[in-house]
Amino acid sequence: MMNGKKLFLPCVLIVMINMAACVTGCAHTSNTDSRENVPNTGSIEVMPTGEADPALKNTVWAAIDGKDLALSFREKGNTVWMGGLGEVVYSKEGEKITFDLSALITIYNAITVDEYIVVQKTEVKEGIALLEKMIEAEGDAEKKKELEEGLQQLKSLLPMLENPDSEIREVFKKLFPLVKKMPTALEPYKTFEGTFNGNELTVERFPAYDAQSNTVTPTKVIYKKR
Repeated sequence: MMNGKKLFLPCVLIVMINMAACVTGCAHTSNTDSRENVPNTGSIEVMPTGEADPALKNTVWAAIDGKDLALSFREKGNTVWMGGLGEVVYSKEGEKITFDLSALITIYNAITVDEYIVVQKTEVKEGIALLEKMIEAEGDAEKKKELEEGLQQLKSLLPMLENPDSEIREVFKKLFPLVKKMPTALEPYKTFEGTFNGNELTVERFPAYDAQSNTVTPTKVIYKKR
């Protein structure tokens, strides 16, 4: 499962591309779910704009068809952590879910190298928490082993991000021009829709971003509730 599929990875440290593609994303997230419902302005954290949907809050989803993606809906506030993107605002009306990348795009238009390092550290911690949930819910022994291997890989990244030395900082600086291209590429795809029917969630045009080519490929992704 942890096979470094670059198609779904917008902007992460090079070692993460190879080691943890299924759970790393782009925007600063919070594990505490203590955020207030305030507008998205001037922060590197995507903030909710409303309440969490009762049917979606505090749920975890995994993509099928071999795609290395996952979803984690927040318990408080209308945001969801989307593997391959990061923290995203959503709204739900009946079976239709609308995802909005506007806050994420705003953040990445203004982000600095130091803020980006903080973002990636937070994303790795987010990925660890999500994988731990998925491991606990997984009944298939082979899939659980793959998830456990991915968990160890993510944990091995934390020390270099907690206290980045000059070499790691230099890698981030070299990667940063690619990071700054991402918002422009995602802008035409900043809103997209999904269909929710209880235990399955289908996104017909997920904006799969390839950092190396700076292109977005709308891709169908089907998620199953874990």
